[in-house]
Amino acid sequence: MNYAPQYRHIKVGPEAKAQDFSMKAGRKVSKRVEDVEGKPIAGACVVLNNWHSHTDPAGFFHWSVAAVLPKTVAYRIDKRYSAGIPGSTAMRYRMLKDTVPLSQIDGHPFTLHD
Repeated sequence: MNYAPQYRHIKVGPEAKAQDFSMKAGRKVSKRVEDVEGKPIAGACVVLNNWHSHTDPAGFFHWSVAAVLPKTVAYRIDKRYSAGIPGSTAMRYRMLKDTVPLSQIDGHPFTLHD
């Protein structure tokens, strides 16, 4: 079973209150981010609604959505640099930003352009 992420603002300090978390069912969404030549883009920043992650070396991100699925998903994908990745030179891609039906997230890969 897949589980959905939870978001909370927690104040840390000597008087912090205990927090209870319970796992809720979710749906896993995976998608690849690639360049115009179809090569994976590792380390791209992916924001879906309030969720934030980076793509893995194969260009994939993974997201679990709460069981009450949203009809649409706002996304932003950005890859500004690749400094520190062996064998790479600094690259800059244009940001990809839109809102799509959740059903389209599982379709074709996201493609970032130079």
